[in-house]
Order: sequence, then structure tokens, then C-alpha cells
Amino acid sequence: GNTLSYYDEFSGQFYTLDSNGNIRALSDQTFPRVDNVAWSRTGNKAIIEFPDGANIFYNFEEDTQVTLPRHWTDFGYSPATDQIIFKSLGLEPENNFLTISDEQGNGATIIEYLGDSADIVNPSWSPANQIVANYAEPLDSGRSEVYMIGQNDENFKSLVVNGYNFDSMWNPNGSQLLYEVTSASTNNNPSLWIVNAQGANIGSGRRPLNIQTTIDKCVFQDTTTLYCAVPQFLPENSGLMPVIGEGIADDLYKINVVTGSSSLLAKLDVPLPVTNLVVSDDNRYLYFTDEVSGALRKIQLR
Repeated sequence: GNTLSYYDEFSGQFYTLDSNGNIRALSDQTFPRVDNVAWSRTGNKAIIEFPDGANIFYNFEEDTQVTLPRHWTDFGYSPATDQIIFKSLGLEPENNFLTISDEQGNGATIIEYLGDSADIVNPSWSPANQIVANYAEPLDSGRSEVYMIGQNDENFKSLVVNGYNFDSMWNPNGSQLLYEVTSASTNNNPSLWIVNAQGANIGSGRRPLNIQTTIDKCVFQDTTTLYCAVPQFLPENSGLMPVIGEGIADDLYKINVVTGSSSLLAKLDVPLPVTNLVVSDDNRYLYFTDEVSGALRKIQLR
């Protein structure tokens, strides 16, 4: 909305930033070496993961926390932010499950048995509240098949994509998936596609956006407009070996996912690789993280 919540790795604290640039701590509590954060949509609650496997739910408004089991990982929130989805990983594959509970870990319900496939399942709760996860398997020499997982054993249609190393994100209303794949046609670099992904339309309308970048460098403004940080160049095979594409400076692009057209939005004054793009609720600013220093930056959109 009108504020941005974030974690500062240097102080170990969480902060909020308003549209006037004022910063205040969300809590006096410090959280050293946070590994990952799953934010609620409102930004006042979060599931915090640490490198040693410890997990906590923290309510910043009430300044309270609940410890969650260490064998839970890969958290995500439901659209209503009253439930979380995660992987429950046991010592043996037969104890690996995709699970849903309330945000404090109560009422855990198994959604899907994962077994040996835990690594390829991506918890990703649709804004339309139908699909909660997906996973991709090789189909033939040039394609993968992506399967959708619901909450109630639904038999959703699968979708076929041209390439491998599938990763995705939902558009704001859950009607489409933006996804990246790697294929020989793009010199084995990651490229972006859009596809319908709701109900009977799953798999239809699939088309390339002719942009070579990764999902973590993109954000939707609405169901039509997408902003992405696009590397100024990518060495061949960067989709197969992401490390060779790290540290390359990005330009910012505006993409119309309906027409497939794209335009250069901005070149940064100092060439930098960036990630974690966020559009302000009034669509005035695009925030992003400088991958070199970790600093939070913004540009004005209008």
C-alpha cells in the first residue's frame, strides 16, 4: 500500500518505509542472519526462516512470535493471509508433504504427498485461491509439462512449456502465470513467457515476451503491465549455470503482457544488477534492491 516493509541484514531488524521516505523500526527485536521471509499481504506479519532451520511466525503489530517446526520450509501466504502453505520435510522421503495451516502452525492439513519430488514442487498460492503449488517434469527433448496442485485433489489441466528450469509467478488476479524457461532457442538463457492458468483456460494463450531475464527480477503493476530488470547482456548457457550471469548490470523495462510489446523504462545512473522489484500502490514509484550494496532504491514512474 503506502508503506514498504523490509529486513535490514546489517542491523538485523525489520523496518517500514513510507512514501515520504520516513523509516521506523517495526520492532525493537533483532533477528540476526535471517535466511528468508514470507510476508503477509499487509506487511505486518511474516514467517521468518533462519539458516540453522529455525522458523518463527512474527506479528509486528502485537510484537509477538510463535516458534514453528524446524522441518517446515518454503513458506507462502494465502491470498486472505489467514493461512500459510509450506513443505513438511521428514528424515525419509515418505514423510515429505505439502501442507497448509493457519499462520501460527495450527490445524496443519496435508495437501499432497511429495516423496522424492519435494525439490521440484513450488508452493505458489494463486490470488484466485484455486491452485496452491506447481511442479514441472521433462516431457521430451525440448519441452516440460507443468502440473497444478489444488487444495482438494482437483484434477487441473497441465500445461506444456518450451524449455526446462521452469519457474513462475502469478499475475495479480490469478488468471495468468508469468514463467521463465531455458531452451536451446534462447542460447540456454532464461526467457519469459505468459500463459492463461485458471480453470478451463489453463495452458491457453501461451506466448513469449521476448525478454531474457529471471522471474525474481520482475513485478506486475496490474494484469496488463509488467516491469522487469533485464541484464544488458547474458553469456550463453546462463540459464543452465546461473552463476555465470551474476553481477551483470540491468536495465529496467516496461512490458505489456497483452500485446507482448516492451520498451526501455530506464537505464540506471550507475550500472548495477537489481532484484526484488516492488510497485507502489499508487503506481508512482518502482522500488528495487541494488544487488551490489543491498541498498533499497526507487525510480518515479509518473
